[in-house]
Amino acid sequence: MRNSPPATFPRHASAHEMSELTDRETQVAILRSRGMSIRNVARAMGISHKTVEVHLRNTYIFLDVHDVASLTRYVVERGLDE
Repeated sequence: MRNSPPATFPRHASAHEMSELTDRETQVAILRSRGMSIRNVARAMGISHKTVEVHLRNTYIFLDVHDVASLTRYVVERGLDE
């Protein structure tokens, strides 16, 4: 019997050690904060929507946010979408 894959993937070590989002997590956060759907973010980045969901889940946990509005506030306050 095959083992199922882990529910989440490990974060990039250097980003975790520096207490920052990875470049991909930041890119997903910016696009999502612009109002793009998960599927449109996936298309824009050339990755699957499941990968976008994993990046978002990791980002929400890391930032302790629970919705797109809070994620957007994070992006705006740090000037990430300029």
